[in-house]
Amino acid sequence: MSITIIISEIIQQLLKGSHSEDIFEEPDDKIVSLTPIVKVSEGESTGQEPENSFYAGMELPKGVMPTLLVSEKLYPMYLELPSDEFISRLNKTLFDYINEQLIKDRKRGVHDADNIWVRPTAAFVNWFHENGINIDLVPILIDNQTDDPVEKEDSNDALWAITDDMRQRKEDGEFKSFREAYRWAEKHMTQNGKQIIASKLERAFHKARSEGKV
Repeated sequence: MSITIIISEIIQQLLKGSHSEDIFEEPDDKIVSLTPIVKVSEGESTGQEPENSFYAGMELPKGVMPTLLVSEKLYPMYLELPSDEFISRLNKTLFDYINEQLIKDRKRGVHDADNIWVRPTAAFVNWFHENGINIDLVPILIDNQTDDPVEKEDSNDALWAITDDMRQRKEDGEFKSFREAYRWAEKHMTQNGKQIIASKLERAFHKARSEGKV
């Protein structure tokens, strides 16, 4: 499933509170009200909630109850990442999609005064600025994938050992920075069949170093 379909579905759920029959038919009068995520629930979904679900609340309108989102792709990262990191990366993922739609409509001749994607784009840019986050440095949660994604390399090593290997590959000149190496691992590797999170690699390495393992 492509990132376009996944993010379109998330937007539909945020705006409608439920899945849409056609996830590409976003209602124009609601797209303009799309604002950044500012809070998410914590912990696993309960037995009374759909599988792979969590709650997310948008910045506006104020006082509205968080929306239940269902996403098999996002749910593992919702559980793995700290809330603030998950929120910033989810907002970056949404922003990239929204900005792409804005550019496409401009190329189609839609003036900004009539472009439904202008207001959401500005809202997301402002959110990153107001929170002191460099939007260009935030990785998205999911990469653009085809129906035939590249098979990921699975490792049964400890996280700190995987990190140590990635750091060595950076030292060997394969990557420009440790962060780039960690993000490569996040995109191309799994640990015992589970997704690897770049930030957890860094934390695992520092913990291992404090314990004298590396």
